[in-house]
Amino acid sequence: DAGQLLLWKAYGDPDSFAFRMLFPDGVTERKWWGLVTAISEVFDAANNVMRLQVSILPSGTVVR
Repeated sequence: DAGQLLLWKAYGDPDSFAFRMLFPDGVTERKWWGLVTAISEVFDAANNVMRLQVSILPSGTVVR
């Protein structure tokens, strides 16, 4: 999907990118700038679905 493609492009880029995490309630969110430091595809242990696992190093304050 488009979000995963952006993460792959951000991996290894020396610039920080804007990130937003929206919680399941659809209202609560966190926003921050960060660097994508690692990215890989892994199997979910529960149901063997392939998932994208990404490590993001925050480069600023997390905004609530």
